[in-house]
Amino acid sequence: MSRSAPDRMPTTAQDTQAQGVLGRWLREREDLTTRLCALATTLAPHAPRKPQPELDCFCEVLVDYVSAGHFEVYRTLLEQHDRLGTAAEALELYDLILPSTEAALDFNDRYFRGGKGVALARDLSALSRLLASRFDCEDALIRSLGAAVRPYG
Repeated sequence: MSRSAPDRMPTTAQDTQAQGVLGRWLREREDLTTRLCALATTLAPHAPRKPQPELDCFCEVLVDYVSAGHFEVYRTLLEQHDRLGTAAEALELYDLILPSTEAALDFNDRYFRGGKGVALARDLSALSRLLASRFDCEDALIRSLGAAVRPYG
């Protein structure tokens, strides 16, 4: 009789909760990325106006995303790592993520609702690079768990 290996299914209530938290958060990341790309396309050199409604919406999604990461997702991931005895590795990745949280909040302060930011294209480009690095670290944090997480399932 052949037994197949578990197909990475959650094994505890904590795993199931983590799966739900991560799934929602990664969908938020997808929305954030979509809005970032859409906003970037409105910044053509001869654009007739500053895209304030799009910018405000992007800032709201940005703050929601980094806040969920900081206050919910990372806590959940760090608890999972702690259970598996891999907290030190997780904390190293977490430390790499933190500077991008501050940068995202600074961007929001400069540009949300007509803020005083004056170099939107440059600042958005710099934020994009920081977010890309952040996403890489977040993905590494998730992968390093080796846990049962199907984010889009």
